[in-house]
Amino acid sequence: MHRFFRTVGYARVDSDREAREILDELLLHHRDAIHHIAMRNGDRLWELRVPLGERLGIAMGGYVRDDGKLIWERYLPYIDADEITSTAECMIERHVDNEVYSGLIDDMRIGISLIFRLTNVAEYRQQRARAHYSLPRGVTIGGLSRDGRILLPVYKSERQRELLHTTERERARMISAAKEGDESAMESLTNSDLRLYESVNRRLRQEDIYSIVDSCFMPDGIECDLYVVVGEIREISQRKNLATGELIWDFRIRSHDLPFHVYINTLDLQGEPKVGRRFKGTVWMQGAAIW
Repeated sequence: MHRFFRTVGYARVDSDREAREILDELLLHHRDAIHHIAMRNGDRLWELRVPLGERLGIAMGGYVRDDGKLIWERYLPYIDADEITSTAECMIERHVDNEVYSGLIDDMRIGISLIFRLTNVAEYRQQRARAHYSLPRGVTIGGLSRDGRILLPVYKSERQRELLHTTERERARMISAAKEGDESAMESLTNSDLRLYESVNRRLRQEDIYSIVDSCFMPDGIECDLYVVVGEIREISQRKNLATGELIWDFRIRSHDLPFHVYINTLDLQGEPKVGRRFKGTVWMQGAAIW
């Protein structure tokens, strides 16, 4: 069973058998919405996106047998983000075992290569089938979390906020220049990291780590699209799984100047969310490419 099945409102489903029963029922009642994809080698694939509520759902897919029977091989819970998160160049690659795709962007705001699971596979396959394929003009990024907690905000004056924003933009510019071979930018980044390291070590003797680390975007474990995220909550909404009635928090957060949505089942969140407070949790990143 998918680890994040509970995040979109199926917290009480705890076995593969129960999950498969739900998926088979969704497939049975939404056959008219199935999208068929003809491959160049003659294979026929299918994809189905079933909305479970506002901006959340289940996507599933597989192949079509010669007798016309649909065989499903994969599924994933998804969210629909409402804005383009990044316009950085996006590379999309297929996984080795089946028709699952991941995207990668080098957004200088976070300083690392961000890997996410692609949710609009059918649209991507249609774009690839064209004579002249063009890279996406942007991506909408979001994430699902199974465990999260609310942290109190770090107080910053208006001047400090402006200075932090300027510093983040300048660091992104320096990283971009360093990747293009600018030696002075590399040296400046190295010196900046050393000063930051010394400052953090000095403050850790008397302060808690979360009073120092305002935001964080760090890979978690060996799965390439899982990240530990700390970010400021900018907007709060609630979504509802119309089938189960379970409520899901929708946080629009900003981490390292990158805005995106994080969904988490209300049963899995510790603390009281408020705008201005911070969210911390392990987040499975996903997104849709926009052409």
